[in-house]
Amino acid sequence: MLTRLSLTSPQWPALASFVWGTFFVFVLIRAVVQPHRQTVYPIFEFAGSCWLTSEDCYSDEVRNARGAELGTNLDQFRYAPAVAAFFAPLSMLPEPMGGTLWRVLNFGVFGFGVFWLLKRVYFSQRPQLRSWQGLLWISMLPLSLGSLNNSQSNPLAVGLLAISTVAVLESRWNLAAFSLVAVTLFKIYPFAFGMLLMILYPRPLIWRTMLALGIALVFPFATQRPEYVGAEYASWFARLKGDDRTMVAFGEGLQDMHLLLRMMGVYIPRNAFFLVQAATGALLALFAWFAKDRWPRERLLMALFDLCACWMMLFGPATESCTYIFLAPTLSISLIEGLAGVTRRESLVLTGSAYFWSFFRSMAIASSATKHWTYWMLPVSAVLLTIERIASLMAGPHAAAVPKHEDIAFDQRTDSPTKSGKAHDGQAAA
Repeated sequence: MLTRLSLTSPQWPALASFVWGTFFVFVLIRAVVQPHRQTVYPIFEFAGSCWLTSEDCYSDEVRNARGAELGTNLDQFRYAPAVAAFFAPLSMLPEPMGGTLWRVLNFGVFGFGVFWLLKRVYFSQRPQLRSWQGLLWISMLPLSLGSLNNSQSNPLAVGLLAISTVAVLESRWNLAAFSLVAVTLFKIYPFAFGMLLMILYPRPLIWRTMLALGIALVFPFATQRPEYVGAEYASWFARLKGDDRTMVAFGEGLQDMHLLLRMMGVYIPRNAFFLVQAATGALLALFAWFAKDRWPRERLLMALFDLCACWMMLFGPATESCTYIFLAPTLSISLIEGLAGVTRRESLVLTGSAYFWSFFRSMAIASSATKHWTYWMLPVSAVLLTIERIASLMAGPHAAAVPKHEDIAFDQRTDSPTKSGKAHDGQAAA
């Protein structure tokens, strides 16, 4: 039986480095040897090449024709025109080279962002758990496997959200705004986390984020003819409006709360479910507003990162199997807290159950097992993790790790949410 000593052994970080390093090398080798197999990079390359040739990258006709040329089926391109412009230079390279560079970027941003988040935000309030970080990184691998292996943009998005969290903590407002806008170009719904951050720090963050967003939306016009770019924006909006996967076959559509309700015989139309999404998002916003003057910065930012990740999986507009990499840091953190005895035994039961189902489903994907009876496992894991995180926050385990005088000092510091605007505007300008 594993003991607490063995779980915190110095060998775990070395093992984590070996496992992640081996997986990284495997993915890079596969990008060269099998550039078309189990990867979505051809979709990005297709969009980049369309951008160079002034073709509509959102057109099904153009996409099907290109897929026929490549001898494969290309999925729809659903990202902003700026993403197509970003991939235009990569599409000029041989596919193995372009795919390799994209995977390196994906791994790099994900690894750096999560490492920085854990070091600067999480372990700063939980220093007693630093010896568990090797096990934490190993436990993150199953949920991360799918997206990193097929070169989706989800790892990039997770890394950018983590970077924006640390940037806000350290008052690096320009970096925070850039990261939030960059992730929004790839995945619109993570901007919900940016909105929570702007509730905490409206003055230094809102105008910078809006300015960065404006620059990002205008950027494509500098790389192509204005009439072509305008048409691409129109096609993108039409694609988003028509992207309704609420009634497709199980396993081919979204794996979120809507799926669980459908499996229980409850169908909520898309527009009505949008109200549910908005209502649950509003609850998160109210929590952020309530806690911003009451909690230490590290505790609040980590709580919002965790809860928003759970919200995106259950109530986000585009939750697929590989999207659950967003939960990898939160689920692993919850797991080591339970194993270390930081949270109550009931929390470990919830987290252990969530991890079991997510591990089983993730490994089923990795082995190409597509049994329809596994589709409920990931959203159920998200439900269990959400319950555990809320219960742990209500029990106040983090508050016990922070001396009471620090909470008082937090309200008096110039970098508190209510006082950050004027102080940090000047700091950023300097």
